[in-house]
Amino acid sequence: MNGELVVVGAGQAGVDLVDGLRTGGWAGGLTLLGEEGHAPYERPPLSKTHLHDPATVPSPLRAAEFWDEQDVRHRPGTVAVGIDRAGRRLRLADGTEVGWDVLVLATGARHRRLDVPGADLPGVAQLRTLDDAVQVARALDTAPRVVVVGGGILGVELAANARARGADVTLLARGPRLLARTASAPVAQTLRERHTAAGVRVETGTGVVRIEARDGRVGAVLDSRGRTHPAELVLVAVGAEPRVDLARDAGIETDDGILVDATLRTSAPEVYAIGDCARPRDGARRETVQSATAQARHLAAGLLGTVDGGRAPDDVPWFASDQGGVRLQSAGTPPTDPVPAGTTQVRRGPGDGPHSVFSWVGSTLVAVESVDAGRDHATARRLLAAGVAVDPAVAADPAVDLRGLLRRG
Repeated sequence: MNGELVVVGAGQAGVDLVDGLRTGGWAGGLTLLGEEGHAPYERPPLSKTHLHDPATVPSPLRAAEFWDEQDVRHRPGTVAVGIDRAGRRLRLADGTEVGWDVLVLATGARHRRLDVPGADLPGVAQLRTLDDAVQVARALDTAPRVVVVGGGILGVELAANARARGADVTLLARGPRLLARTASAPVAQTLRERHTAAGVRVETGTGVVRIEARDGRVGAVLDSRGRTHPAELVLVAVGAEPRVDLARDAGIETDDGILVDATLRTSAPEVYAIGDCARPRDGARRETVQSATAQARHLAAGLLGTVDGGRAPDDVPWFASDQGGVRLQSAGTPPTDPVPAGTTQVRRGPGDGPHSVFSWVGSTLVAVESVDAGRDHATARRLLAAGVAVDPAVAADPAVDLRGLLRRG
């Protein structure tokens, strides 16, 4: 296929797309625009291994020679500011323009800002990019007391790794429990117990009223219960919002993301969206590497005409989270709200070590969350993908080899 294809966003989705297109036979031009000045890199380690060991360097998404060998024009440090849909031109911050026949928006998401007095003080930080991670890692060298605001995956990872670096850590979560949007209640309770045992003070049902200054920078956090938490560093992880400005300003439909159909096409001709910024019209956004990769693969195949363009990516959702010495792996869609008794079942070996939580809706297995139980996770993904029926009593028995269910299914 010929034509000039331009991708805005050099994260996982954008890089996987240009790779899939070129290796799949796209003969036209491929341009990848990235706002950061770095070569594209893996983001998940930023809040994990990089904070635990600042000397580590995130792995590049592709080798340095990839761009020349595959004839992909990668332009780091390039900011797109406007889309001319009629003329099929992309306006850049430096005043120049780039023409396109096909435009793909992979603009990702940005952190939600903590909207309280003092949120702009020196010593208040968020982590999304490599530059952010470098600054936070350096700040941990001189911050004996850290307050983390947010009880989601990122907040818990930040708290665990700050504690592993030796800081005195308090985590404040507005919700009634940790990981309210991403994990089942049993898993959330397990992780709370693990992190509390490691020395993290976890406070749920607690918001932030203001951040107080001392000597011109962060000195303490005042919570909604009237308590004051001294801190030299405040790490904010209160969620992310999709970056839709470029699309919205061009008249492309948005609603908690850039709206796309099953082919990942937006409301504008020859404009597509993938990754954290994209939301299916009949579903929700998924902010995971797995989802970004699946969407990139699906769009590449559709543009190359190698699959039915009406089909959507059907991979089983999964993610992994390293939280200090604890590894959580989740497959499927865990029940994140209160559910009737009997819809979850714990599979546990001896003691309080590795275990998995299985969840059902009716008789259908919908999720398996594994804590330090990598073998369960690998098998669970295959069970969920194959739609194998799993009896709760069987799932709970650690003597049963779950791989045998695949052979019978």
